[in-house]
Amino acid sequence: MEPQTSVELDPEQWEEFSCSRSRVYRFLAEIFLTPIPPHGSEYSRRIFAATAALAHIEESGLLGDGVELMNQFAASPPGETLEAVQLALAVDRTRLCRGVQSGYGPPPPYESVYRSDLMPTAALREVVSAFREGGFAVSGDLLERPDYVGVELSYMAELCASESSVQSEEGLERLLELEQRFLEEHLLSWISRYTKEMRQQAQTDFFQGFARLLEGFLVSERRFLADALNPGVG
Repeated sequence: MEPQTSVELDPEQWEEFSCSRSRVYRFLAEIFLTPIPPHGSEYSRRIFAATAALAHIEESGLLGDGVELMNQFAASPPGETLEAVQLALAVDRTRLCRGVQSGYGPPPPYESVYRSDLMPTAALREVVSAFREGGFAVSGDLLERPDYVGVELSYMAELCASESSVQSEEGLERLLELEQRFLEEHLLSWISRYTKEMRQQAQTDFFQGFARLLEGFLVSERRFLADALNPGVG
């Protein structure tokens, strides 16, 4: 299979690139879905290693700035110990990602909270419908609403990972179209309002960078998918 795309990759390179995109989506999703233990240092060591793995991303603008900020923080984090750093990250994550109470951090990152064009129940129904269209059911064990940003990012990670198993150009094109539609109709319809709040309220450079990485990566995905589905245009 050789994707008909203006992104010039052979099949092996395409598989590697799809896996790389999936890993970034999973990294972003994990920050939202996995609480940071306030004690210890194992989490901070692991997340800093994952952040270092993003250093291959050579982009200007929000994406590149975000990766640079996160890696600078990881290289010389404030605080006397990694334990103190992990506690600072845990506090910042709770403030930015959980919407604990009004006035303490941004409103929680649910699509239905940030979209003004739909009633909350309608936004939730649309997300669930998109998951089903992509062949994914909402698990009864899911501890978050389907429109939580971490769940939406996980869905995109699964779609990217699925690219390597398709057996035809038509199958690949369908996956890319699903990714593009979900990105445009859901994540990109509200994420900039949330990341603006994150940047205004983040207390650590790690989450200042993360907010930039999140928005910058999704914008870069918009460009990639438009290029992949419309070779020679633009």
